[in-house]
Amino acid sequence: MRRPFLLGSVLVTATALLLPVAPASAEDPPVVPIVLPVSPPGSLPPVQGPLPLQPKPVVKPVAPKPLVPKAWAPSWEGTLASGSPRTAVKAAQLRLTALGYWAGTPSGRFGPQTSQAVMALQKSSGLPRTGRLDTAVRKVLIAGTRPQARSRTGTTLEIDIKRQLLLSVVDGRTRWAMNTSTGSGRAYYQDGNRYISRTPRGRFAITRQLNGRRVSALGVLWRPKYFTGGYAMHGSNSIPGYPASHGCARLSNTAIDWLWSSGQAPVGRKLWIY
Repeated sequence: MRRPFLLGSVLVTATALLLPVAPASAEDPPVVPIVLPVSPPGSLPPVQGPLPLQPKPVVKPVAPKPLVPKAWAPSWEGTLASGSPRTAVKAAQLRLTALGYWAGTPSGRFGPQTSQAVMALQKSSGLPRTGRLDTAVRKVLIAGTRPQARSRTGTTLEIDIKRQLLLSVVDGRTRWAMNTSTGSGRAYYQDGNRYISRTPRGRFAITRQLNGRRVSALGVLWRPKYFTGGYAMHGSNSIPGYPASHGCARLSNTAIDWLWSSGQAPVGRKLWIY
């Protein structure tokens, strides 16, 4: 008696059972259908043994891309100063603000705060620190020079002693730059002791602040924000283009007022002085 020819080796059992099968005799052994496990539609077959380990992706730190200012052309020639046309002064103030040099609210009036912003730009670009918006500053405004920071991540403040700049930095990009004046390096005496006017370097944080005027033996501090001991960032009526303080970081009174109101320098904010 010939046995039926099964196609189970080629097709799924369900297909094989549909083929015609010759009648079985008593001499033939019973035919047992082969049932293969079928995975549910859309699922993967079971995997025998442990899954192979996948290599972890390597994440490389990416340096922040520099902010590229839009093309800009000034609407004036020569030097701007107090009494210059308001439209020209306002255009310069807007350009300073766009590049990150804090100049207050653009008003069209060339006052002390505009001069402070110009001095910050001069410090950043290596120009003489005059505070005057002359032809050299005009060229830098056209070029779009923006101060570079050292930190790469997080929100922090930086004080660059060499350039005499205070920077507010977010993820490695300078958001705002301000003119500051730090320790002069000269000797002074207090309570019979000799000290050197030096601003400490290192990594700090703003630990406390005083919302008002503080009169100390070394001078008047307006709305100081302390970062270590008696050292603070504070407002002053004198912020020259060179180091002149007893060790604190001087800012204009309007600049320190803005740091308070804008939340750029809250208690706990990191500060890197180098």
